Order: sequence, then structure tokens, then C-alpha cells
Amino acid sequence: MPHRGIRTRRVVIDDVIDLLGEDDDEEAAEIVIPLRSSNCSSVPVSATTVLEDYLIYTGDDVPLRLAHRDQQYLDSYKSIDEAIGLASVNISPTDPRWVGAWWIGFLVSGSLFITSFLFISPYPRELPSASIVRATRVSQAHNNDSPKSQSHKLGSTYRDFPRALMLLLKNPVNMLVTVGGVCEGMSTSGIATFLPKLIQNQFALTATLAALISGGLAVCGAALGMFLGGLAAKLGKFEIKGNLIFCIVVNIVSIGFSFSLMAKCPSPPLAGVFDGYSNSQQSYEPICSPDGVGYFSPCHAGCPKSGIVEDDDGVKTYSNCSCILNERDSWSEPAVAETGFCNTVCVELYIFCVVFLIVVMTTFMQSVPGINISLRCVPESQRSFAMGVKWVFIRFLGTVLGPAVYGYLFDDACLIWQESCGERGSCWIYDGDTLAWNLIAISVAVKFVGCVSFALSLFIYKPPHTGESGELAPQPSPSEGGYANPALDEDDSKL
Repeated sequence: MPHRGIRTRRVVIDDVIDLLGEDDDEEAAEIVIPLRSSNCSSVPVSATTVLEDYLIYTGDDVPLRLAHRDQQYLDSYKSIDEAIGLASVNISPTDPRWVGAWWIGFLVSGSLFITSFLFISPYPRELPSASIVRATRVSQAHNNDSPKSQSHKLGSTYRDFPRALMLLLKNPVNMLVTVGGVCEGMSTSGIATFLPKLIQNQFALTATLAALISGGLAVCGAALGMFLGGLAAKLGKFEIKGNLIFCIVVNIVSIGFSFSLMAKCPSPPLAGVFDGYSNSQQSYEPICSPDGVGYFSPCHAGCPKSGIVEDDDGVKTYSNCSCILNERDSWSEPAVAETGFCNTVCVELYIFCVVFLIVVMTTFMQSVPGINISLRCVPESQRSFAMGVKWVFIRFLGTVLGPAVYGYLFDDACLIWQESCGERGSCWIYDGDTLAWNLIAISVAVKFVGCVSFALSLFIYKPPHTGESGELAPQPSPSEGGYANPALDEDDSKL
């Protein structure tokens, strides 16, 4: 549910920009920036409250070997649910029906939240068998033998917040795994935000087709990656060290396949005036001639307004274009140009889709093992707090910072900017080679930092003392000062 709220705000932001138009950039910024700020500030709260508390609640009721199952199913559902999002709306941005109807989505989602609360509220604070599973579970917390980590009552009052936070910040394994999660969030949010624009520019596709391809890659890759990551952790019966090694391996594989971003179709020829002395304020409206030559706009192709024909779907065709006619036989019929890029679908597009799907899969395969590490490397009393702190870092440093960094690199590869009254607007044409190398550099750098953080965690991690048999010591029983629960005093034969 929180993810649908995020997608709703994104739709509202895009609609605000479309409603105001390209000429009202300042007014759009005054509206959009507060919306985006509220979006970013609310993400850490909404994204951790429901989903992560579910993992903590159900995780205490199942053995460690089965904990991966719920996580892989939940994460796979989240990736599909977020990608499906809202249904398309068949009304134009200038339609008056937009005005006054913004509250309907909040009313529906709020009602669904209240309805779900009625079903969830009868559940007890913990499931009946949670205390039994928790008491018999083997502790894997980093340096769990330290006296500071043995306080099971930590977090009972708000006064414990500074101490609990300091214990988490001083846990090197937890913080390094958090850094790995931040790197994952930065790469996924950054590339997901600009993937449609990347595909549209590198393969000269329409915005609609590029969005469909990028959405399919994101949904399939994320769902399969999370499912396979959880399946591998379950079949391998990974403990903390096993999960860390798995995250290192998939990061290395993802780095190798990241060079798929170099794939692109040969750029079609583009005719137009690009010199600095050209002060044309004509918008970038590419058209394609029958000869396979693209033009910056109908004006650059010499197309008169009298030759413009628009069909019912809004597709424009241009006839009697002087520049196109001069390149053809003078006795032939006048050429007709169509709106959009020239069709340049090449085999590189299919190679890119297959290889980039592997990149997305390997990136999301570390999600479930990463959650398991965060839950097991801290004392039992700090698990929920550790997950909350981790996701705050991921959302603010990864989800927010990622699109900003990737957007800067996109702007760095721009060749022609939209300019109006001396002010720069959006980018019209990108340099494909520079764009590819920029994205490869940032993707490899971020994944390398994540890989190093997991490797350092593996080197630093100190499990609890082992007995003579080499097995980890189990959690203390209630009679030894551990978890006090009357259910554990019953005869084992009743369980």
C-alpha cells in the first residue's frame, strides 16, 4: 500500500507539469518541489511501518530456515504491485474534470487501510509460538557476547532511544550492510527513473514503447531476482556469513553485466540547424522522411502549415515539405513525413533487454539475504529498530540521492538544450556514447562500493562464542535470565 501512495504522488506531479505547460516552468517548480519534498520525507515512515513490521511479526513465529520464504514472496509481490500502479486515464491534461477530484484516491486508500486494520487488530502482540521459536533460535548477532548487547529490555521506554541508536551505529556489520543497501537503493532508483529515457535515446524508440520495455524489464527482473535470492538463501540454509558471500557474488556478476549499457542502435541521420547563430525558438518536434532522414522539426524540413494532417489518434503527417522534396526526383509525388523518430530497431535492442534483465535480477537477488543479515546481526531486542534505521538511510541516501546523481550525469551528456528567453529548459538530444559511459561509471562505482561493504562485513563479523562441537550457542532459557514467558515452562510434550 505505501508504494501505491508513492506512485500516486508521481502521477500528480507529472499532471501538474502537463497542466501548466512548458512555458510555466517557475510556477510548476513552486508546486512540484513541495510535492516531491513531502514524497521524500514520507517514504521512510510509510515504507517501514507496515511491510517491515510484518517481517518482524511473522519472523518470530517461524524457524530461521523458513524465514526466507515469506520475504521472497513479499518482496516479489511488492515489485509487481508497485510496477502495476494506477490505471491509465483517458482524459487530456487540460480536461476540467481534473479539478477538485484529487481527494478521491486518498479517500479510497484510506478506507482500505481502515478495513485492513479491522482484520489485523484482533491479532495478539506476538503469535503463540513466537516465544518458543525465539528461545530455541541460535543467536547470530555480531559480538553478541558483549555485555552491552545482552540488554533484552532495551527499547521498553523512549529514554532508551539514544542508547539503542548508538548501539546500532557502533555495530560495524549492521552499518556496513546498511551501506550496501544504500548502494542498492541508489542504483535501482537512479536507473529506474531514467531507464525509459535511456532506451528512447539509445534505440530511437517512441516514449510509449520505451516505457513499456523498461517497465517489463523492471517488473520481471525485480520479481525474479527477489524470488531467486530468497530461494537460494533457503536452499543454501545461509547464516550471516553465507548471506554476505552470496551478496558479494551477485554484486560482482551485476558489475560485469552493467556494461550492457553500452548497447545502442546506430544513430539515424538528423538534418537541421545546430549552429550557435541559430536563434530559432522552434520546439523539438522530430519527424522522419521516407528516405530515413530525421529532421529536428517540421520547420527545418520546410513543411508548411497547410500540409499538416492530423488523424483521430493525434498522429501528424506533413506533406509538401520543400527540403524533403528537393532530395527526391522532381517528377515524383511530394514526400510525406511522419511525426517521431525514424525506425531504427536493431539486434542490439534485444541483446540489451536480455543482458539488462540479468543486471536487474542480480541487483534484486541480494534483497532477501540483505534483510536476513540486518535482522540477525543485531540483538533480538533491536531487530525492528535496526530495520527502521536501515530503511531511513536507504530512502534518504539511496532513493532520494540516486535519481539526483543519475539526472546530473544525464544532463552532462546533453547536446542540445531547450532555451527560452535565455533560460535553459529540458534536454532535446543526448550524446549516446557519453551517456552510456556516464551510466556505466556510476553504476559500476556504486555496485563496487556495495561489494566492498559486504566484504568488510564478512571480514569484521564476529559470531557468538562456539562450543566444543563448533556450533553456535543457543539463546538463554527463561530460567537463566533470558526471555521470561510462561509458555516455555510447560512440558515439551504438549508442544
